[in-house]
Amino acid sequence: SIIQEWFNSDILNKSKLSNIQKDDRFNVLDKEFNILVIATLTSQIDEDDRKNVRNTIKWLCEEFKEDENVGIVLKTNFGKGSNSDKAMCKNYLESLLHEVKGESNFPAVYLVHGNLKKEEIAGLVSHKKIKMYASATRGEGYGLPLIESAVAGKPIIATGWSGHLEFL
Repeated sequence: SIIQEWFNSDILNKSKLSNIQKDDRFNVLDKEFNILVIATLTSQIDEDDRKNVRNTIKWLCEEFKEDENVGIVLKTNFGKGSNSDKAMCKNYLESLLHEVKGESNFPAVYLVHGNLKKEEIAGLVSHKKIKMYASATRGEGYGLPLIESAVAGKPIIATGWSGHLEFL
């Protein structure tokens, strides 16, 4: 049997996306060039974080540290959509940014937490201010955010190994 790979087809529905993107939650992006990162934090210990979120954010901050026009949109969690999970993510991110950004204010970093409907994910991935997708994952089976970003026509920066090499 062959099981077809799946992606969120709402990404291709322009009229539906237009309605979703009018939502105020999408209008907080005050930067015109934003890089999307979607990954569950699998550990607070760098070596154990399979998605490599810490290094993804660190490397993006280093690359764009002088650019006031760049933002990073991080959709993440520690595996739950709870308020305590959101607080843990916020603390983790603040600590990371303090470490990697130092005195620099750039790039801007936006935290998106909690469950989103598939239409909302499609709106985020396809948003006109999201210009690319980045992932420094150390192990990805299929990588739904990667395929959805590709379907949305976004350039993708990803590691040169693992499951996503089959379709990127």
